[in-house]
Amino acid sequence: MIKESNTFLRISLFSYLVYVFAPITRILPDMLKAAFIGIALLCLILHLLSENKYLVSFTFKYIIGFVLIDFLIYQGVWRTNGAITMVNKSLMLFVFWMPFLYIKPLEVSSESTIRFIRNLLELLLIIEIITTCIGNIIFPMASRLLASPLEVEQNRIFQMANIGGYGFIYALVIVLPMFIYRYKEKRNLKYLIIMIGISLTIAFANYMTAVVLSLTLLYFSLSLTSKKGRFWGLVVIAIIYCLGDTILESILTLSANALSSDNHIMSERLANIHEYITEGSTSGDMGYRDELRNSSWFAFLSSPIWGNLIGNFSTLGLHSEFIDWLGGTGLFGFSFIVSILYKQICHLLNFAKRHPIKRYLIISLFGIFMFGFINVITTAPEISASVVIIAMTFRNSNDYKLRRKSL
Repeated sequence: MIKESNTFLRISLFSYLVYVFAPITRILPDMLKAAFIGIALLCLILHLLSENKYLVSFTFKYIIGFVLIDFLIYQGVWRTNGAITMVNKSLMLFVFWMPFLYIKPLEVSSESTIRFIRNLLELLLIIEIITTCIGNIIFPMASRLLASPLEVEQNRIFQMANIGGYGFIYALVIVLPMFIYRYKEKRNLKYLIIMIGISLTIAFANYMTAVVLSLTLLYFSLSLTSKKGRFWGLVVIAIIYCLGDTILESILTLSANALSSDNHIMSERLANIHEYITEGSTSGDMGYRDELRNSSWFAFLSSPIWGNLIGNFSTLGLHSEFIDWLGGTGLFGFSFIVSILYKQICHLLNFAKRHPIKRYLIISLFGIFMFGFINVITTAPEISASVVIIAMTFRNSNDYKLRRKSL
């Protein structure tokens, strides 16, 4: 039987989601920040104990798995970084994995609990979208500047203004397909407004990769889920092909305009894109990032089995999550990490296959896969939290009733 009230689960997710999607919590003392996660984990365990003993053993198995993953990543990737301790890095990684622990509890939760969590997440997203948009207007480049840990006092000001940084911006990119699904299913003006807010926030944040990735996921979301979308997708591709030279000239013009507006980062990104398309090579920041990824790849080639876990520690680029894992932990550690994550992703997809959201979830997961090759993701718990919780709560009442009858 499904209980109509899941109080401990609600408290657990409330504590976790408020911590993840309220940047203002980052200015709190470390003990208070840890308390948010501690309360979330404690209430999750209390919920599992009151529901089903099988869920307790199931969850603890994955908690142990995630702890081992954290140890491997720290030992292979971060061990020689004096600014990062094993405890702090492990806690940061665990916060990223934690949403996976909610998959099974949410699968059998009551309709009222699902509605409560969905409304809570949407409210937190809307608030952070508004504060991040306004914040980037008042403090140009604030979201980009938050990606750097060097300006501590400046970052505290941005966090006090509840401005979302790197993790929040890319979380919006990744979950855009699922909000497209929600709008198409509900035809609710709220979701159209949220999508507009997401697009504006990404634009104001000045992350060029986020802009390109969001357009890519938007294209797949529209073209792979409807005949009309496929038609217009082909039309857009044909237009781009026919107007290729004009578009390239426009990119250079936009780069010059960005430079004249003192937006040097956007200017450089646009110039890099033009260079890559026309010459097949990159310089500047994009070229530098290629070098960083190559250093991790060469580390893997020098020790393909154990990586940095055994023997000499090879320098890693620390700018490509998956290649850093390969270089740092070798095939041994990488296989272990993938085996744990694969099972959890399968649980998520197995649940989603009963609902229309599955196609959009796959597009979002594809976005994470693409992003993980060009940047780091485990420093951004907003990505895992939004994808998992949205996938588990964006289901209709009819879906819930079918599930309830099967239990």
